[in-house]
Amino acid sequence: MDTEREKTKKTEGEFLSAYDRYADDIFRFLYFRLPDREVARDLTQETFLRAWKSIAEGVRFDNVRAFLYRVAKNLSVDFYRKKKDESLEDSLGEGGDVPDVEKEVDFLEAEAVRKLLDSLGDKHRDAVTMRFFGELSVKEIAEATEVTKTLVSVRIHRGLKKLRKLYEERDLKQI
Repeated sequence: MDTEREKTKKTEGEFLSAYDRYADDIFRFLYFRLPDREVARDLTQETFLRAWKSIAEGVRFDNVRAFLYRVAKNLSVDFYRKKKDESLEDSLGEGGDVPDVEKEVDFLEAEAVRKLLDSLGDKHRDAVTMRFFGELSVKEIAEATEVTKTLVSVRIHRGLKKLRKLYEERDLKQI
């Protein structure tokens, strides 16, 4: 009986540790995929809830981080499937109020980055976001997206190339 209790405490500890380490990364990943900060927060919580349920059912993972990103990605896909009648443009207009100027500037900068990332296809955006915002290795991204490491590297390279081009075009329009 004590060994079962010890296992449960160890599992809880591992889960809480994973939450502390990866919650912000998962939120950022979802934030750049979704139309609204609150939806990203909700799906971040849902990601960890599903992870907890899997752990409680006895599922073990080699790479918890990759598993969390896979769950988060799937949840965001489900979100858009449910919202398919609503255009992304309409969704972006529903953002909540940001109370102070510093947060508003951060929000506007994040929106600019989000718009650039939105111009990429899903596969390139996911690879770039996981690599640079989630700080996942190519191997972890490959595990999370269930593709080869070579394909992940190609997606990151092409995504960055397109982002550079879009950024330069944007700057030329502002001159």
